Amino acid sequence: MNIVNITGDITDIRNYDPKDLVVICHQTNILGVMGAGVAASIKEAFPVIYEVYKKRCDNTSDNPEKLLGQVQIFSTQHTAYNIFVANLFAQAACGRNKRQTNYEA
Repeated sequence: MNIVNITGDITDIRNYDPKDLVVICHQTNILGVMGAGVAASIKEAFPVIYEVYKKRCDNTSDNPEKLLGQVQIFSTQHTAYNIFVANLFAQAACGRNKRQTNYEA
C-alpha cells in the first residue's frame, strides 16, 4: 500500500490509476454538513458519499457526539475507478472562527 500526496483536487479521478484501490480520507463534522473545503468538493464529486454521511448523522441526531472518533468508509460507486471515501468524524461544530477538531475523538 502506498500513501500518495495529491497536489490539487483530490476528487479529480485523473489523479488516480484505475487499477489502484484509492481511499480518500478527510475529517468531517457530526452535523451532516459538507459545506466548505474538501468536504464540499467530495459532496459535489461523489453525491452518494454525502447521502450516506447525511443519513448516518441524521440517524444519530438524538446524540450526535457518539459519532466523534468513528470512521465511515463508503464506495463512491464509480464504474471505472475503485475509490472509497473515509469520513473521519472529528468535529462537533463547523466554522472558521476557532479550531473545530476534537483531538480527543
